[in-house]
Amino acid sequence: MQQVMVNLMMNAADAMGGTGTIWLTVTSHSFPCSTDEALPVGTAGLAPGRYVCLTLRDEGAGISHEHLSRVFDPFFTTKSVGKGTGLGLSVAHGIVARHGGAIGVTSEPGVGTKLSVYLPELAEPQETQGLDEQRASEAGSAHHLLFVDDDQLVRHAWGALLERQGWIVTRARDGEEAWKLFEQSQHGWAVVLTDLAMPKLDGIGLAQRIRASASPPPVILMSGNVSVEDAEDLMETVFVAVLHKPVEANQLNTVLKAALAAHRPVV
Repeated sequence: MQQVMVNLMMNAADAMGGTGTIWLTVTSHSFPCSTDEALPVGTAGLAPGRYVCLTLRDEGAGISHEHLSRVFDPFFTTKSVGKGTGLGLSVAHGIVARHGGAIGVTSEPGVGTKLSVYLPELAEPQETQGLDEQRASEAGSAHHLLFVDDDQLVRHAWGALLERQGWIVTRARDGEEAWKLFEQSQHGWAVVLTDLAMPKLDGIGLAQRIRASASPPPVILMSGNVSVEDAEDLMETVFVAVLHKPVEANQLNTVLKAALAAHRPVV
């Protein structure tokens, strides 16, 4: 759900050019509300029942009616070249669907967009005691991870997620800061996870410096700006793994554990 929210919030911020208000509301109600209401795009297959609905509304440019039906298609984007991969909403939709829910979207050009995340309401609370301890034991198990990304929102959200999975996370805002932390560390690093395009020192330059050090840890690239061909080349020369943003939490954790277990290229 954190990944869903990060993707939806980043889309809303982009739609408003970084300036504006985003409204978040949580309600509990039956779906559909009435038999004659128009169902939001994306909810046609949702089973009738009780749902918790998390709604995110922005005051951005909105989405044209001809594009509205395609917003959840992989690689479909209305952003300019280099501004987005067209995978954010698709990944969010897939995560919610696997939990028996759906994401509905309504939009008015020039007014804004409303995205509603519907999740089935539980009849009884589920037992969650010990879940964090179990996740920690199955994931990072208190290994030190250096996480490098120039996007503050990404650093905060993904860093918090990794910490809940048991990693001890140190964040850096660019390659230069990461290299200083790497050199100053007294405990050593289990894994380094880095973005590609960053000011001062990019991910490739950072990885090359780390590889030239004594007993280098595995370095993993997580970026939205790498082609499949480039990824193969980078895995042969610089990184042990290349992940394409947006990444699902389970996929990231699997790759991190694999890199930790064996310092060899993994996909």
